[in-house]
Amino acid sequence: MSINKHEAERLYDKIGEYERHIGYLNRILDNTIEWLEDEVENTNSMQSEIKKGEVWQNVTDRPDLISGRLECAESLLNQIKKWGES
Repeated sequence: MSINKHEAERLYDKIGEYERHIGYLNRILDNTIEWLEDEVENTNSMQSEIKKGEVWQNVTDRPDLISGRLECAESLLNQIKKWGES
């Protein structure tokens, strides 16, 4: 089976479109992972400061959310890792 020049150009353009879209999705995933890792690090840091005796008002304005944010970020990072392995 052979294709003409026009069909080849169209397919080449479509491949480029897919490559750009994959790059876009990879950037979203990379940024999401980076944000989640920062969230884990920052939340752990806040918890550590509070455990060391720092007054929670000096660390965060919402201490009730710290553990939930940490659990959510860690869980999502773990799930992304699992998806990447399958």
